[in-house]
Amino acid sequence: MNFVDSLPEIDCIINCAAVQYLTPNIPFFKRRKYFYENNVLSVKNLNRKYGNSIKFFIQFGSSMMYKKNFDGQYNAVNEFASNGVYSDSKYQAYEESKKFKCPFAFIIPSIIAGSGRKGFFSFIETMITNF
Repeated sequence: MNFVDSLPEIDCIINCAAVQYLTPNIPFFKRRKYFYENNVLSVKNLNRKYGNSIKFFIQFGSSMMYKKNFDGQYNAVNEFASNGVYSDSKYQAYEESKKFKCPFAFIIPSIIAGSGRKGFFSFIETMITNF
């Protein structure tokens, strides 16, 4: 049984579960599989269990989901595209999130706050905690 199967019945999912490309101890070999299992498979499992029964599914993405500009920068007006192994897993998670059959399913591309980093997610974390 996977972790998702042990979760209770709910009507809203805010999925922040994923690993970053800077996560310590990422395997050098089988990196693609590692990111797939942590960033894509979790969304597939959530959809399998809750895809037809929840009202809201909010998936946090990554700024790296955007297609890079010629100068190597990401921009929120760019289309989504894979830019490598990590961003490919985040893009695949986005594609999986579109398969939810709930009335409100969407993704929030954001700069996630990892260890020592502060981004949009720190604000969302505060909102979730407070409200």
